[in-house]
Order: sequence, then structure tokens, then C-alpha cells
Amino acid sequence: MRILFSFGLFAELVFASPPREALAPFVLYSELQMKAPGAIGGAIQKEVESLIGTTGWQIAWKGLQDQSETVSVTLAVVHFKGNCDLNDMTQYSVAHQLVLGSTYVSDGRIIPFADVYCGTIRVFLAEALESVNAKQREWIFGRAVGRVLAHELYHILANDRGHGAKGVAHANFTQRQLLSDEFRFSPKEVTKLRTRLVPVLLQAYDEPAKRESRVPTVFVSGGCSGCHGGAGEGTAWGPALRIAGGLTGNELSIRLSNPDLKMYRLAQELNLLWPRLQPEEIDQLAGFLQRLNN
Repeated sequence: MRILFSFGLFAELVFASPPREALAPFVLYSELQMKAPGAIGGAIQKEVESLIGTTGWQIAWKGLQDQSETVSVTLAVVHFKGNCDLNDMTQYSVAHQLVLGSTYVSDGRIIPFADVYCGTIRVFLAEALESVNAKQREWIFGRAVGRVLAHELYHILANDRGHGAKGVAHANFTQRQLLSDEFRFSPKEVTKLRTRLVPVLLQAYDEPAKRESRVPTVFVSGGCSGCHGGAGEGTAWGPALRIAGGLTGNELSIRLSNPDLKMYRLAQELNLLWPRLQPEEIDQLAGFLQRLNN
């Protein structure tokens, strides 16, 4: 085994995940080397949910020692290493390129283990964080750590050993990118994550006849699951589709193409605009919505 990706938190923090009605396709087990303040942990989780969860990958967060059962199709184990608090920010001189995170491979294949070097990120950002409002400093630092974690999860979930030309999947981060209010995956990488999610969701159903009726491919690849969940159960970004009600193909087509509507604007803000769908694909989605409400 060797670490393939050099990208240039191990003990008690457990990320709580709200209960979901549907299966969580991805369980993330995490462990920190040193305990971190709650604000930092909350910011890490929120940023990862914003970057990964909105592509359709609904995440169940667990501590590494958590023995409770969670139905899932895939998982990853992440070790957060180093000092994860912001005490004593006076030491920040860096004379070499920093490695912020790593994903593991074995025999040339990605395996679902990653390290996030929280202490190194702290050093990398220390000087810039001194100018940040003290009340916001922990949140902004946690958000930066979440972006490094999202980068490593991209390698695992997309099964991609390469890097994107820009955005969160890029090979290197700058201080400005880690601290910026706007930093997301590029559309190409969002598409890769969606594409890899389709077979994962379909595996959740033992009976082949149920698969396309429960989770139509276009629902995931078109980006709908990013806001509404893999089976329309709803997320923090979009309502449960059983509540939203069914729509005809024409009604759905209008919603998907009108930039003045709230749904369209929110998708744009989240960098989740859908590809142009064919009429038959829109009809398939409309049929899925109707089945959810029967």
C-alpha cells in the first residue's frame, strides 16, 4: 500500500448526522488525533455536505468506533491528523510545499482511506487567519479543512486518480481558495460524481425490476438527487418530492427551464444546474414523481 495523492483531523470528534428516511449510500467514518472545538467540526461537516452532498451523495457521518448499523453501499475512513484547534497561532513559517491531504491506493487502485492533515492546514493558513474576525475564525478554518476533505472524497467517490483543471478537485489549493466564500467543484467533476452515484444507488435494490422505477438514472445524472435525495426523500437543500406533489411532463419542463423560478436559482447558487434533458427524459422524471405520490 502506498499513498498516491499528496495534496500540496485521530480521537473523539463524532459528526452527528440527522436521521434519513431513505438509505444513505455513503457512510463516512472519521477519527481525530486531537480533539477539536465543536464549531470547527460543524464547519467541516457543513462544507462537505455542501460540496459532496449536493451532487447526490448523501452522507451518514460516524465516528470510527461507532458500532451502530447503517445500511449503505459504500464507505470511506478518514483520519484527521495533527492539531485541529486554533490555539497559539504564532508559529506559521513554512519553508517547503505543504501536503494538506492524501488518499491511499493499493496495487494501483484507489482504496477508501484518506488522511487530512489538519495541523498542516492550520500552519498553511495561520498568517491569513490572523486577519480574520476572531468570532468567525474557527468556522472559516473548519470550512477550509472541509474543502480538503471534499477533495480527498472526490478521489474515492469518483474513483478518479487524476485532478480537475480547477475548483475543489484541482491538484493544489491556495490560501485564497481555502478561505474564499465561493469555492466549489467544476461542472465536469460534479458530472463525474453524479455518474458514479448511479450504480451505487441502483445496487441498493435487490430486485432488478425495482431499480429503475425507484431511482431512475436521469434523476441522479440530471442532478435532481443533489437537492431532493437519492430516492426523493428530501435534503437540507430541497423538499421531499412526496410532499412536493406530482407534475406533468410539461409542468416539469417549465420548472427545469425557467431561470426566474426559485428552484432554478437555488441550483445555480449550488453549482448544480442540470444538463439539457430530452423530452423522453423529462417524461421519465414526471412518471417517477407521480409514483412517489401514489
